[in-house]
Amino acid sequence: MKSSLLLTCFFAVASLAKVGAAELTTFAVGEKEAVRLYGTDEGHAYMVKFLDAMDQAVGQALRACLPGIPGRKEDIRFQIVFIVSADGRIERMLRSTDSRSAVCFTKSIRPPAQLPRPPHGHWPIVSALTIGP
Repeated sequence: MKSSLLLTCFFAVASLAKVGAAELTTFAVGEKEAVRLYGTDEGHAYMVKFLDAMDQAVGQALRACLPGIPGRKEDIRFQIVFIVSADGRIERMLRSTDSRSAVCFTKSIRPPAQLPRPPHGHWPIVSALTIGP
């Protein structure tokens, strides 16, 4: 059975209050700050570089986590906030859900050793992921 994979970015309206690194420990806080940063010129430019660099790793992790459920008719959707260090490494990942697929994704993903350096450390990037039937 062939499954379709789709990586999209999810953005919504966010407040303009800056969040410190110590506060980026929950998905809700990380998502809110990622959305705020995406609204800036430097945030948008970094998002494009980051997603380009992560494309293969994300695809491989999604394929590794495809549910083996014959006849599945609905998409599986979840979001991940990647927290990127000043030197371009993923410090942590925050999941929107603890679903089997989201947990599998965070355990399976093997990002490049070196990602583009963000404008500053503890930079959050939020991605909405969909595994199609």
